[in-house]
Amino acid sequence: MYDIIHYKGQDLRMGNLVPAVNVSSLPLLSSAPGFRVWTRSEIEEAIRKKPYKKRDFFKADQGWILNQANRGSCNCAAATGALRRVMALNGRNEVPQLAWEFLYAQLVDGDDRGSMLDDGMVALGKTGIPPLDLTRHPLNKHIRKRDYSPEDYAQAQGFMAEQCYQTDDPLELATCLLSGQGAGVVAVHVGNNFVNLDKRGYAGVDRGPGNHAVCVDDVEIIDGKLAFDHAGSWGPGMHADGRAYFDWDAHLKGPNQYHKFYVVVGATNPGTK
Repeated sequence: MYDIIHYKGQDLRMGNLVPAVNVSSLPLLSSAPGFRVWTRSEIEEAIRKKPYKKRDFFKADQGWILNQANRGSCNCAAATGALRRVMALNGRNEVPQLAWEFLYAQLVDGDDRGSMLDDGMVALGKTGIPPLDLTRHPLNKHIRKRDYSPEDYAQAQGFMAEQCYQTDDPLELATCLLSGQGAGVVAVHVGNNFVNLDKRGYAGVDRGPGNHAVCVDDVEIIDGKLAFDHAGSWGPGMHADGRAYFDWDAHLKGPNQYHKFYVVVGATNPGTK
């Protein structure tokens, strides 16, 4: 049931994200109050004018690149990364590490079997995620909901997504990222070729259903196409310090597009809930 990547002597397991059979309760991004999708010309102009790549800010030594090890919980790692980025975009100078496996425990009660992106994004707004405390939250273990304390659940209320939306349009996603409104979570299909970056920084493409989730927080134009800059969850040793570009059409179009993709726009600050 799992797709396995063999990389640097490790077997990296990805959650098996099956095609969605239910309708998400999350609204489309195009319905967000005040949101207008930019034209391709406006997107190109914004890319030309924006400061040097945000990937310099969201770098591995600041803890933005998570490492799920051999756990199939990529969707929860990606959702957590998006939440932290939105908190930073909203003006928080210090954004703590968050216990992303807390979110995973809420969905599948610790069983290592992956889960749909939709479930993780809904839980992000209903349950939240507490700050990571390694003395109480061991990483990459089978942690059950009962293993978290009432304090964890109370703290999670201060780290929640207030606004999550679906998106199925690359221009919508690019507008959200370039306007500084949020970060995206998308499913890509990865096989062994995914680890191979070409000279432009693109991740390798393997055709098939989405089986891995990544956090997307920037966009560039490379060879005339929108190149979405994403952070993975296999640690800074993967790709270029944990980051790579993907081409929306190559990874997400046609038979790959089994999922709605998501953006996190608003987030709580500690103490507000």
